[in-house]
Order: sequence, then structure tokens, then C-alpha cells
Amino acid sequence: MKDVEVRPVEEGWLTKFVDNEGLQRQILSLYVVTTCGAYSLPEVLPFVSKDQMDRIASLHYAPVMEVAVGIRNDWGGDYRAFGGLVPTCEHKKVLGILYPSSCFKGRAPQGGVLFSFFMGGVKQPELLGLSDQEVETYVLKYFHEMLKFPSDVKPDLIRIFRHSRAIPQYEVTSGARFETVKSLQAQYPGLIICGNLRDGIGMAHRITQAFQIASEINQQ
Repeated sequence: MKDVEVRPVEEGWLTKFVDNEGLQRQILSLYVVTTCGAYSLPEVLPFVSKDQMDRIASLHYAPVMEVAVGIRNDWGGDYRAFGGLVPTCEHKKVLGILYPSSCFKGRAPQGGVLFSFFMGGVKQPELLGLSDQEVETYVLKYFHEMLKFPSDVKPDLIRIFRHSRAIPQYEVTSGARFETVKSLQAQYPGLIICGNLRDGIGMAHRITQAFQIASEINQQ
């Protein structure tokens, strides 16, 4: 789906978009719920005034790179944990290392382990500009130094995923954003602006938000 555009009409809301086959589609509905990033809203909601939209779309997203690192033999390491974050005072090129294979099934073969290295963020955004080889050099360094794998052992899998807009930063401008969202929803009944631009940034926040919105709509 692409070229999504939503506009208020007499019957409610008209959503136009181009589907995966390149065909123009449209949907008429009583409600519209947006969950996209704040930076996408100017194109999705073109009827909103620039002044109002600027207070929402100005939300800053930290760039983050995720590196999936897998190994078939855990070499006796105990990784039964969620993982850990690395404080700035450690002066490392990694934000944290999580252990998804310890939390979820089917992430690694029996006896193996999968790690998720995170790099970049607000304080080191330049790391996303590193070449794959440079990224792997840092990953291998911490693979041995922090995860304690033998120096002659290398991962069986390294996959790099760069996200230029990853984690929204709730800065001093957040109050104005929240108030603008509330004002727009009152101005345009049936419009619900949500996602990680309000009510928190985590998956648990999204689940809670979805239940709250569904409950509010059912009560109307």
C-alpha cells in the first residue's frame, strides 16, 4: 500500500490509496485511526493546517541499527536473560545486546543462540553511516569482549538492519503535540491519531492504546 490520503467527507471519512497491484482504491468509513510515524502524517492528512501539523510532525526519531548475530554453538554460555543495555559512561559503540532466542521460541537451533546488537541512537547517529564491514568489526569486538566467546570463534550469522527513524524522542515539545492531537480529534469527529507519537513508545503501550481506542469507539 502507498500514496495513502485521508479526507473528511459528508458521509464520514474517505481514504484513498494505491494497493500492492498498483490499483487506486478508496474506502468510506465513520472512523479513521492513524498509527503511522508522525513524519508521515502531513501526506496522510493533507487537510490539517500547517501550523497544527508542524506541532505533531516535528517529533524527532532516533536512528538505530540492529545487528542480528547468531551462532550454532553457545560454547557453554548462560544467556537465559532478556539482555542488557550499555550506559553512555562505558564509552562503547553499542546501545545494548538482547537475547531473543532466550525469550522466544524458534529463534535459534538447539544449542545455539541469537543476539540482537543495537547501535546508533541520539548520541551516536553517525554509526548508521558505517560500512557493513566496519559494523561487523565492532560487533565481533563486543561478541568476544562482552559476551565472552573464545577469541577464535566467529558468529555463523550476521545481518544488519538500519532504521533511520526508529525510536521517537519525547522531548520538551511533546506537550504541544499531545494537545494538538486532542484538539484535532475534537475538531474532526471520527479522526483518531495514535501510534508511538503519543501514549508511550513501546509495544505494551501500543496494546494498551489499541484496547482503549476500541473501547472508546464501542461506547460511541
